[in-house]
Amino acid sequence: MNAANLAIVNDSWETIVRTKKPTKFQFELNRTSSDGHGHEMRASVLSCSYPELGEDGSVVAVSGTLTDITHLKWAERLQKQRTDEAVEAKRQHEAFIDMTCHEIR
Repeated sequence: MNAANLAIVNDSWETIVRTKKPTKFQFELNRTSSDGHGHEMRASVLSCSYPELGEDGSVVAVSGTLTDITHLKWAERLQKQRTDEAVEAKRQHEAFIDMTCHEIR
């Protein structure tokens, strides 16, 4: 886990202990996944952590789950890429129309 992701986990842990409330956070692992088309991406997980409180109200344990959300991150990345391509195609089309109109005048 790189330093940025380790900081996310540490900050979330401190939040759980301080607020004594459930916390959700996402981070990346060192493991990579492939989409089968030669593209690789670091695996992403969603953590849902729940503090268990003792009789005095202090956190005595934390339990939680890790859910692999790599496929969702792939979809987000693909959607952003396609949106960026569509915006660029529209910009180029408008530039072509502007140039053509200018030449016709």
